[in-house]
Amino acid sequence: MYTVQHAIQAGKCDCRIYMLKLDHNRAYDRVRSEWLLDGLVAYGFGPRFINYIREFFKHPTLRQSVEGHMIDPVRLDCGLPQGDPMSDLLYALSLQPMRCYASGRGSLRRCAFVAAAHALSLI
Repeated sequence: MYTVQHAIQAGKCDCRIYMLKLDHNRAYDRVRSEWLLDGLVAYGFGPRFINYIREFFKHPTLRQSVEGHMIDPVRLDCGLPQGDPMSDLLYALSLQPMRCYASGRGSLRRCAFVAAAHALSLI
């Protein structure tokens, strides 16, 4: 935000500015497997890789310890498992359609992206 504000105040930006702030609250929990798999097909990933990711989503369950005892597995209906090494990459891929749209394949043109540890800002 500082960079945008500084450019405007310095008069270096004679253009319209659009900003989009993505709220990443529970972001991994909200990734739908169908959306991600359709995106992988559209990006041109091969069937072997897509089947591997499909298996990743096939029977996700969660087990938790309550008072020292493991509870029965609970089925997860959507989302990416937090802590899994694949989840970060799959989450980034799930955002790619929005990024492509905003960076010129849609109605917004000449967009710059600024990423931070807890946020991705589209500037």
